[in-house]
Amino acid sequence: ITLNVYVVLLLLLIICLNRMLRLKSYIIRRGLWLERDSMHQVIMELFGVFLLSTAADLAMASLESITCPTKLQIATFINHVFAVMPKFSLETIPLHSTASDATFEVDVWRYHHPDATQTVYLQAGIHGIELTGIPVVHEFMKEIEAHQLVYNFICVPLSNPMGLDSQIMGVQTGYNNLHTNQQNCWNWNRIGNLKDEPSQEGHWIKTLLDLSAPADIILDLHTAGVEAAPHIYYNESQKEHVKGLGIPHLLSWNISSDSFADTNFQRGKIALTFELSSSRSVHSEWVKESLIYLRRFFGLLPKVEGSRIWQTEKQLKKWYSPTGGILCWHKDAGETVAEGVVIATLYTRKGSMDLKSPFTGVLLLKNPIHAPHERQELAKFLVE
Repeated sequence: ITLNVYVVLLLLLIICLNRMLRLKSYIIRRGLWLERDSMHQVIMELFGVFLLSTAADLAMASLESITCPTKLQIATFINHVFAVMPKFSLETIPLHSTASDATFEVDVWRYHHPDATQTVYLQAGIHGIELTGIPVVHEFMKEIEAHQLVYNFICVPLSNPMGLDSQIMGVQTGYNNLHTNQQNCWNWNRIGNLKDEPSQEGHWIKTLLDLSAPADIILDLHTAGVEAAPHIYYNESQKEHVKGLGIPHLLSWNISSDSFADTNFQRGKIALTFELSSSRSVHSEWVKESLIYLRRFFGLLPKVEGSRIWQTEKQLKKWYSPTGGILCWHKDAGETVAEGVVIATLYTRKGSMDLKSPFTGVLLLKNPIHAPHERQELAKFLVE
């Protein structure tokens, strides 16, 4: 009996090796290879504990049944093992064509785990200037496969190709749709109300809302300002889902902003907006830190304390320029400041003037304004 079990396991290992050789080539073609050179290491990472525990179960069943494993048992065993293999598949959805007949498209990556009870919609790049989330989603997709997370995932790394392609002299401008709707200049993240319109914006946002409809959890990855401290926006009823992630600031809201995440909250979903870093640039450290937040959210890392909780409607305050000029900051985003302390200098036609903090609290983010007009927004504060 024991010999028969060993024969079965040897046969299974040969099948696994053969399948893995083909799987490696397939993953490389898809650009999702995890840079593992050892086939043995790949098998152990993808099948590891599950393979060993299933083999032990089969051996025990064989010893108890007095007979060697049947063909049906072997087939069930093999199917059970391969059920935990990576399940990402790619669908490309066309949005609209341009005047030159180029086509804007959205890539949708779907992952199905046989034991999943929840579906996650993970999205980035809804504003074309907000870049950090795009590599974060790509990198986290590798971790989903490597750890075989027990969720279904719908991943859209680049949800707004029109915004990403909106550049002037190499500078990202795609926060709003300046090309087809100059009159309204819609904020890409505030147009859920257009989902029934036949316009480009309406078709695009309806596509994203339809993609997220099956999900239980919505994670929308953003960035903010020319300099920002990482933070999360969440409805106060979903506090338990943002605690322990290690992100510096948690901003609860009661009044919906009609953002993509807030719209999905109104549909009864867990919906969070992550502001990961500054906009218009990407640094490897930002990507690494952002991946840590996601690992904690999905239980790959233990939760930690240290996030500060703020109430958006009461404690998030905007600051405007008193006149036009050239702005020179003396404080960094994330720093604690006291009311009345000089935090910037504004150089005007009449000379320089010190700008004092209007609040005591945290300088959450600086807007990408280096030469502000009068009454143009300069920054946001979290006020104590």
